[in-house]
Amino acid sequence: MSRFPTKAHEKRKAGSESLAPHLKPSTISKETKVDSLEEIFINVFCPGLLKEGASSMNSEKATIDLTAEHAASPFSSSLVSELDFEEFDQVNYVDVDGYLEYDYEFDDRSKYESSDDDDDDDYSPKRMEAETKVHFLKSKTARCMLSIYVTKEEDNNWLDNIRVECFYKGDLIGHAFGRYIHRQGIKYNFLNIIKLSSHEMGEIAGEIFNKFGCLLHKFKEHVIQRGTGAWGAEMDVGPLLLLEQIRITDRWFRRKGLGRAMVKALIQKSQVQADPFRRLHVIAKPGWFLDDIAEETHGKSKREKRAMNCRALDSAIAFYCYLGFRRIGSSSCFGFSVDPKHKAHSINVDADYDLPRADEELEISDDENIVATSSFSPGNEVMQKRLVKLKQRLSLEHAINTLSDAELVAFFKTFDSKNGSGWKEINSHHNNVLHQAGCALKVYATKWLIKILIRSKN
Repeated sequence: MSRFPTKAHEKRKAGSESLAPHLKPSTISKETKVDSLEEIFINVFCPGLLKEGASSMNSEKATIDLTAEHAASPFSSSLVSELDFEEFDQVNYVDVDGYLEYDYEFDDRSKYESSDDDDDDDYSPKRMEAETKVHFLKSKTARCMLSIYVTKEEDNNWLDNIRVECFYKGDLIGHAFGRYIHRQGIKYNFLNIIKLSSHEMGEIAGEIFNKFGCLLHKFKEHVIQRGTGAWGAEMDVGPLLLLEQIRITDRWFRRKGLGRAMVKALIQKSQVQADPFRRLHVIAKPGWFLDDIAEETHGKSKREKRAMNCRALDSAIAFYCYLGFRRIGSSSCFGFSVDPKHKAHSINVDADYDLPRADEELEISDDENIVATSSFSPGNEVMQKRLVKLKQRLSLEHAINTLSDAELVAFFKTFDSKNGSGWKEINSHHNNVLHQAGCALKVYATKWLIKILIRSKN
């Protein structure tokens, strides 16, 4: 495959914007070969680490060390400062006009298949040789071994499965799994192909991409649902890495940088898979990791389960945010671009778009159902408390669901004179007041809102 830059890359290179100093890639030490002592360590303490067909002679080994740069916390800085970026050289690539955008040739399988002769009757996924890395635990002398595998499914030439396994003294203590998608090869029917291949991939694809693999328009242009507005047309091209699972099974090894090291290994391996002049986009959905606390929530009350799920979700979101991930629009997905000049890298963690709190959303949803079904009565104290809570948080929604059409118009007139900025209120389903009034069939109130909207625009 010829390696030419995309037009988007030309535009980035021609741009005059300067990157903030704290976002520039730091000086990264080159990968060093593990010496013979480390090779002995692998053979003695991790005999199962080097799988069949992946000898210590041809397995790439490098040292990952979280030192002073991450002394405060293993998640204290973005991964963008630790990744290597290849720049475009116009001297070597002059025939830019003849470039055709594509990520993957379906006839070119040599880079994905093992060099060993395969049996014609063997249709199992092909596993490439293991790449082994050494990770030094933060402030510890102990070392963990990271083993990286890439498997290729026969039926899906556009998909690579990348798995990272973490070993300590021969015991598996953690693993991470991601799917590398050669998007350009399946853009003609992206959404359907993704959904047929995997439920998890289809869940992400259906939330943020259209049927051709482009970011949904609402996450680019909608005044509310675009969120911070950091993600745009650049998400329409280039390969994708979907992070499906990151788990540290041994609690003693948590918060020691292993999760960060495994995510970094997945991204680095994906960069090797990708064309150097196609920008890789990494996508994660923190809500997937709530399965890790299923055993802990067993036998708990609904309120306790809700609190535990909220804490777990907050921890997962914080983990990704401190790695440099930022929310894609108003979706539940977070994205990471290997482009150091991407707008998402200029957004502070505190400034990132945040959805309604998980606990509030659950409680408000309960209140909405109560109001919608008219299942409350003045004598029901529980229902009244929930309605009071709904009125405090979402006064407009409370009025829409409890007042008549004529009373609602009067309420809107009073509300407009007292609190003009409160019209931006949205509920847990991201619907503004106009959507809510329309869905509640409040005809006169909806007409009044439209009239006010037209007047404000004029």
